[in-house]
Amino acid sequence: MNSDSEFTAQPLSDSGEVLLGSGGTADCYKRIVGNRAYCIKRPKAAWRQSEDYMNLFRKEFALGIELEHPNIVRYFDYGEDERGPFIKMDYVDGESLDLFAAKHPGYFSSKTNRKRLLDELLDALAYLHGKQMLHLDLKPGNILITNKGYHVKLIDMGFGWTEGFLHDAGFSRNFSAPEQLRQQTDLIGPATDIYALGKVMQHFHLAKNSVIKRCLNEDPKKRFQSIGALRKALRPKRWPFLVLAAVVVGVLAWWLPTTNQPQEAPAPSIDTLYINQVDTVFITAPLPELTLEDSLALFKDELQNALAPTFSECDYKVDRMLVAFSKEAGYAVQTRLETLALYCDHAVTVGQGIINEKINTLHLSKTTRPHYEKAAQEVINYYLRPYNKLKKELESEEQ
Repeated sequence: MNSDSEFTAQPLSDSGEVLLGSGGTADCYKRIVGNRAYCIKRPKAAWRQSEDYMNLFRKEFALGIELEHPNIVRYFDYGEDERGPFIKMDYVDGESLDLFAAKHPGYFSSKTNRKRLLDELLDALAYLHGKQMLHLDLKPGNILITNKGYHVKLIDMGFGWTEGFLHDAGFSRNFSAPEQLRQQTDLIGPATDIYALGKVMQHFHLAKNSVIKRCLNEDPKKRFQSIGALRKALRPKRWPFLVLAAVVVGVLAWWLPTTNQPQEAPAPSIDTLYINQVDTVFITAPLPELTLEDSLALFKDELQNALAPTFSECDYKVDRMLVAFSKEAGYAVQTRLETLALYCDHAVTVGQGIINEKINTLHLSKTTRPHYEKAAQEVINYYLRPYNKLKKELESEEQ
């Protein structure tokens, strides 16, 4: 039988382990077994002596092995060899969300890309919560983005919770909910993961401020109580279309029953609509007009999304600068201040160009334009807040 297909045989192998990355408590290696790559996670030597940490390590596998979802990394085995305990899991050809955003600064300016990321992340969390599990360590470093297809892979169940395990008071300070930081275990629930997700959305400007603000409420009872409720809030509002539909129905209900009907004909019953020889209906009722306040709010939301890639890139550069020009490395504070100012000035210049282009396309009147320019400055100030705070901290360090 003839075929135009070809197959190139690859030798089976069992390679050594190649270091992928090193964290504070564990190292991850890539290992090829047969024709498949795996990730091997091993605790650092110092942490192998901590029973508390090893309980977390074993718990990560116990929770992970129960999971089977396309957006959550798969766990396969737990064991020990001459190098100590290890967890064997899927190798993900990708990188953490923060590194991905830094390397692809324009990616999240696309509404389609933001929606896909959030959909997959929400799917993973909804699956976890549906199995009565909580992640409790949601942060950019635990969200991997694959190089092929840019899909989400959620990792690291070390701080996770489910029935049968005692709660471990672990957290990542910049993304954990207040109840985690205060170790108020009775308040921890799905809303705790939703708080961390709000932090992620805020950091990468993935959703509207009103949604993020509710996710980040100090009181867990005032946040979204489920992933489903959060999904609903993230859906685009379609009230103008609903208003138009109501107007159409109202006009038709008034006009159509009387068209081509004899004057003496009885009125139709409330649940009956007679349509006779109607070819075209023109609806001239206008859509409800937005107030200036509503228009400015929409403009600010759109502008935040447009500027997000620029300031995400600035975040990445500043983080790298703080490491490279550290005090421990012998660099003066003034060097960090000057570099910070350089990065911020560049981001503001790029952002101002985007703002001017957007305002010019609106063809605003002389009286309206200043309102939009003021709104744009508020967006710039919003993005500059963390840098201004860092500047003050560096200035106080110098003193």
